[in-house]
Amino acid sequence: VYIFNETARNSYGLEIGGSISDVWITPDPGTIIGFVDDIRFASFRNSVTPMAFYVTSENKFSANYAYVRINAGSNIQEAVRTIKHAFADIAPNYEPEVIFYDTVLNNLYKKERNTGMLISLFSLIVVFISIVGIFGMVLFESEFKRKEVSLRKVHGASIIEIMQQFNKTYLRILVVCFIFAAPIAYYAIFRWLENFAYKTPMYWWVFVSAFLFVTILTSATVTFQSWRVANANPVDSIKTE
Repeated sequence: VYIFNETARNSYGLEIGGSISDVWITPDPGTIIGFVDDIRFASFRNSVTPMAFYVTSENKFSANYAYVRINAGSNIQEAVRTIKHAFADIAPNYEPEVIFYDTVLNNLYKKERNTGMLISLFSLIVVFISIVGIFGMVLFESEFKRKEVSLRKVHGASIIEIMQQFNKTYLRILVVCFIFAAPIAYYAIFRWLENFAYKTPMYWWVFVSAFLFVTILTSATVTFQSWRVANANPVDSIKTE
């Protein structure tokens, strides 16, 4: 007898009690006794395909694999002992190897996990190098414009206004970079997701969150250095230049 999944049922119009010889030419016709929900045996790269479970009589038992479902919350050790005891009744000289399918599925995504770790690591390195570069640029610019900042303070500019002036410059740079980087990142992720039959959607807020994160780091770096320059005594700055 046969048990089919829902994809096979919908694809071929199968019905309980029917014979598979009505659909396929086979030397071993059998009766369809039921259907089960679609079970995922492969990664999300592959879509669910029609699947049949072939149930043989006891004297024809020759399966190499048996799939056993364990209820959630069950004692795993006790379940494994029960499975091995059941196999001992069927094949006393055979020692079954019990493998949990969540482990099998996790191994299917080992490449993705390693790639994700590398991307996260290099992203942190890039962000760190960028922040150091921005700090160096702000340090150079603030020293170069020290006299200008002092003159602005003498003419009544506040510290907040001076810091805003520095931040506006780098905010414009960030916006321009984001306009170029976001489409490239979107295209790269889109092409990578094409490898999967089932994929997560790309949400716009992910790109906005990344932009806000970089903006906050950049603003904190620029504000820190510009605050030091803005708080310097303008008289000393004018004298030294």
